[in-house]
Amino acid sequence: MTRYLTEAEVATLLTPAEAVPVLEESFRRLAAGGVENVPRRRLALDDGYFALMAAADRELGYAGLKSYTIVGGKLAFVVCLFSLSNGELAAVLEADTLGQRRTGAASGVAAKYLARSGAASLGVIGCGWQAESQVEAIRAAVPTIERVVASCRTSDKLAAFCAKTGAEPAESPQEAAEQDIVVTATTSKDPVLRGEWLREGALVCAIGANDPRARELDNVVL
Repeated sequence: MTRYLTEAEVATLLTPAEAVPVLEESFRRLAAGGVENVPRRRLALDDGYFALMAAADRELGYAGLKSYTIVGGKLAFVVCLFSLSNGELAAVLEADTLGQRRTGAASGVAAKYLARSGAASLGVIGCGWQAESQVEAIRAAVPTIERVVASCRTSDKLAAFCAKTGAEPAESPQEAAEQDIVVTATTSKDPVLRGEWLREGALVCAIGANDPRARELDNVVL
């Protein structure tokens, strides 16, 4: 019988912190050749686009297809999970929350292995929903983090984000960028992070720009 999970159910079943070790093991299986991954493809629509991506994990015994639409500024995400043992549709998941968890966990895994030893501070540029999972996942992966500094274009959103995550409000994006680990989680099409702001050895996790026409990092960062 196919199981259906709503956004609310997914949120109760998996936190960003819990997703970090799960994703780390998935990356290990991918590197070992046990997972086949199909990169994201986009189909242009009149007022948006339709995207899809897929992977098969032989060890877990499942193949998954994620698809989503962005039409008129509205988004809808879904994952279909198939059994590799019998080919049946095992589950359908509403996948906006799942994507948020996965994105945060990917930065958590990166920070665990790539951040400087003893990294004590995290800077976040952008204070939306995706940024929340970044903070939780990176804190879980790097327990030496003592301080989170956040920057946002909107003061109300910044205040709400800081209240929810325990971050400190930055006076400017540069202040957020002057930390051991820096996350950019924005919808900006133009760079929000300048290389001249970064301290030596900083780790940058840029998650916002997934379109060739957008970039969060300037040439110096790259």
